[in-house]
Amino acid sequence: MFEEQTTTIQPVVQSAEKTTKARRAAIAGGVGTLIEYYDFSLYGYMAVIIGPLFFPSDRPVTSLLSALAVFGTAYLVRPLGGLVFGHIGDRYGRKKALMATLICMGAGSTAMGLLPTPSHIGIWAAVLLVAVRVVQGFSAGGEVGGSATFIAESAPANRKATYGSFTPLGATGGFALAAAVAGVVSALTSDSQMESWGWRIPFLLALPLTLFCLWARTRVEETYDSAETDKSIHSPAGAIFRRQPRALAQAVAISAAVNGTAYIGLTYMTIHLAKQLGYDATPVYWVATIAIGISAVCMPWVECSATKSDWCD
Repeated sequence: MFEEQTTTIQPVVQSAEKTTKARRAAIAGGVGTLIEYYDFSLYGYMAVIIGPLFFPSDRPVTSLLSALAVFGTAYLVRPLGGLVFGHIGDRYGRKKALMATLICMGAGSTAMGLLPTPSHIGIWAAVLLVAVRVVQGFSAGGEVGGSATFIAESAPANRKATYGSFTPLGATGGFALAAAVAGVVSALTSDSQMESWGWRIPFLLALPLTLFCLWARTRVEETYDSAETDKSIHSPAGAIFRRQPRALAQAVAISAAVNGTAYIGLTYMTIHLAKQLGYDATPVYWVATIAIGISAVCMPWVECSATKSDWCD
């Protein structure tokens, strides 16, 4: 009788442990992605200030476009970051790859807040700005894929979509957090203070936020088992190009279309309202925070409804 009870209890305990593990992985992955994309998106909200500082010109539009061009360089290296950190995750474990992306992004954002301007070192200031932005893009490329993989491997088969929504929730939430911090700093400083040193504060906040996320990610279990890896595939990235070129091209096209339009709302709209239409920056940041925040918090609940998951019960 006792053996029968033990046998019955064990699956229940194991199921509860798996659920706890999956939730911890989803939270750690989502929070880490939130902080990474807070760091990544800050540049877009500060572009109206960074442009004139690092690319002085008689034409304000030229300064702004130069700053936005640097914003775009990060996207050129994101695929490379995904390949490199994906390889690290396959070889050394998902946790190590995610810890590496956090350190990389945290270091890049902190460096951004400490950058000298052209008035101190001339053209080298712009060169360093591009270099730091490339580091941020490289890190962001590894974060999304790594976080999504980490969460998917931890989640039960019937809840992968629901738990997986924590990655886009974190990424979009990072934009909302960045807009909120920019709004707070803008409200507490004058225009001259913001242009002199206030713009650095949101970037320097990346350091304590990164340390917190590193602590959170050390508390989750590794999901990767190298014994289950197909050893016959020496180059997983190459295998995708060879075996699924059409699916890969379709995924790239869909991603470009979705993200291209999304960034109009996530980043450019604040620039347009503040720079082109002349609205005060502080309320613009708050409007962006509310709008982007609403879209972020809706993601898990939409997934719950679409997949009929009981996670939200």
